[in-house]
Amino acid sequence: MDFNDFTRYLDKINCLYEKEAKTSPLVSFKIGGIAKLIVFPENKPTFCKIREVIITNNITSFVLCNGTNSYFKKKKKRILL
Repeated sequence: MDFNDFTRYLDKINCLYEKEAKTSPLVSFKIGGIAKLIVFPENKPTFCKIREVIITNNITSFVLCNGTNSYFKKKKKRILL
């Protein structure tokens, strides 16, 4: 599954996401780079479905919860969930 297939999957399940998004508003330090994609699952079942697709397709990702003490280098490689 490539990046476009993944975003089509997110569209199919009506999950909100943002491409080329700044990570700084999401973390407590208010610094960071650009995420290739940030995904905003609405609930736990949606999160679990997305996470399963990520694991199955060996997609590099990072689960961000509240953003405390997180810092992201200025690389466009991450998918935040």
